[in-house]
This record gives sequence, C-alpha cells and structure tokens, in this order.
Amino acid sequence: MTTYIAKRLLSIIPTMLGVAILVFFMLHMTPGDPARAIAGLEADAAQLEAIRESLGLHNPLHIQFRDFILGALRGDMGRSFRTRVVVTEEIFGRMPATIRLALAGMVLAVTFGVAAGVLAAKYHKHIFDNIVMVIAMFGVSMPGFWFGLMLIFFFAVNLGWLPTSGAGTWRHLILPSMALGIRAAAVLARLARSSMLEVMKKDFVRTARGKGLSESVVLYHHVLRNSLIPVVTIVGLQFGRLLAGTVIIEQVFSWPGLGSLLIRSLMARDLPMVQGIVLYMALAFVLVNLAVDLFYSVLDPRIRYS
Repeated sequence: MTTYIAKRLLSIIPTMLGVAILVFFMLHMTPGDPARAIAGLEADAAQLEAIRESLGLHNPLHIQFRDFILGALRGDMGRSFRTRVVVTEEIFGRMPATIRLALAGMVLAVTFGVAAGVLAAKYHKHIFDNIVMVIAMFGVSMPGFWFGLMLIFFFAVNLGWLPTSGAGTWRHLILPSMALGIRAAAVLARLARSSMLEVMKKDFVRTARGKGLSESVVLYHHVLRNSLIPVVTIVGLQFGRLLAGTVIIEQVFSWPGLGSLLIRSLMARDLPMVQGIVLYMALAFVLVNLAVDLFYSVLDPRIRYS
C-alpha cells in the first residue's frame, strides 16, 4: 500500500506540470493586454511599457515560463497584477468557501442520488422507478446556473425563505449547493440504479435469498456494498466537476470563493491569479481521485494495492 501511494504521489508531478504548461500558454495566447487592463484606455505607450516591465511581461515568453515553473515548485505563484496581493494568500483565504460549497453539493448529491438510485432498483419497473429516472434525466439536462436562477426566483424572491446571495450563515449555503449538486445527484442516481440491477443478477445474491435472508439484508448488505465501487469512482470524478462548477455557481450566488475570484481575474487579465487558481483546483482534483482509489479497499477487501 505504501509503495502504491508513493507511486501515485510521484505521478502527480508530471500531471501538474502538464496542467501548468497548458494554463500558462493558453493564457498567453488569448487576446488582451494585462498592462492595458491595469492602466486603462487612456494610458500612453510609455506608461504601458513601464507597467509591463514592473510585472515582468517585457521578458521573452520562455523566461516568463521558467520563472513561473520555478516559483510554482517553491509554492510561490507571484503577486496579483490587479491587487498586488500574494496569490497564495488570496487563494488560501478564499479556498475554504469553495471547499465548503463543493462538499455541501457533494453531500446532497450522494445522499439523494444514491438513495434515489437504490430505491429505484428496489422498485424496478414500478412507477417510483420511472419517476426517479425522469427526474434524473431532467437533472442531467439542466444547466446548473439556470437551475440556480430558478431556485433564487422561487425560494428567495417569491417565498422569501432563503437569501439570494452571500455566505454569511448556513442558510446562504442551501441554494448554491442545490444548484451545484443537482447534476451530480442525477448521474449518481442513474449509476447506482444500473449498478444494483446488475449485481442483483449475480449468483451470490440468489444464494443469499436461497438461504432465507430477508430482502432488506440481501439488498443493503450484499447488493449495495458490491455495487458501490463504480458509484465511488463517479463520486471522485463528480467532485472534480463540482470544483469546476463552482466557477459559475459562485458568480450566480455572489459566493466569495475561488470561482468568483477566477472570473474577476480572467476579466482583468490577472495571469498569476488565474494560473494559481487553476493549479490548486487541479491538485485538489488529483488528490480526491487518489483518496477514492484508496477507498476501494475499504469497500472490497479483495482489492489490494502493491
């Protein structure tokens, strides 16, 4: 197990290097001038050149890339072009809000998605099964930002039950987490249902029923546990998607996390901030998937890593 974890941790290095290369060159290929964004439309050529020199933008691209990689290896992403704040300080200040939102969306998705999938499999070919699948189809099809706006319209504007924006109390977390987790819940419901229906056809399930075990014991002890591995795999992937989805949802609900900061930084051509946020999100995604892989051995003792 230790050897496997060490190998996986070492594999993070080329992955993060690839992400760093992509984000650096994609940002530098997009149109727009950070110096112009900082100085404004009225600035002359001399002012723009002075700003570029102060930010290091006057250096050749390969020199800028070298400085970026060496800084990233030290954990130093530089300073924001827009605010001159240290990038890592700004990211760590906003990261808890994003993680809180992503975890809340994931908890809702797993709780309602897996529960709905299990019940749909239990009542296969009944009306409840059809209802769950129709709702799941709509959940997969709905854009998260549109669902978020509908939630604001009904529960905040019309009913006045919940706040429309901000992150002051737990009540502020309900609507954005629902908007963020709806698609993941729908995906997990469909996957849990199909996985359980497949396991129900196995010989050991028929044997368990033949021994006289109750249907609830067969379903929740034998079927559910053996059908959770593909579900857990998708949970890891969906958590990465939720981290990316916070970019839009945070903007809709004015949530003070990394997503809203990323949008503002992109608009302002704040290259160090964008690079730092993308790298930290990519690292979180890789670590979550490593944790999911290690959790397999808890679900199925037959799985061993070497």
